[in-house]
Amino acid sequence: MPEGQKNAFLVQLILENAQREELETILRRVLREELKTVPSQPVPQQKEAIPQEMMGFLGSLLGEE
Repeated sequence: MPEGQKNAFLVQLILENAQREELETILRRVLREELKTVPSQPVPQQKEAIPQEMMGFLGSLLGEE
């Protein structure tokens, strides 16, 4: 790459990086503000029953009958 173009290329990269960081900051701020307005509710966890066969197997490993 010719010397004159190298400087222009580096300046362009620096400016693009600064713009990307600014957009990221704006996006984070907007998301924080939006999340403040959303009511938080815990996600219900499904209780899965352990099959009796598995409980029997685990009991046999522990020496239980």
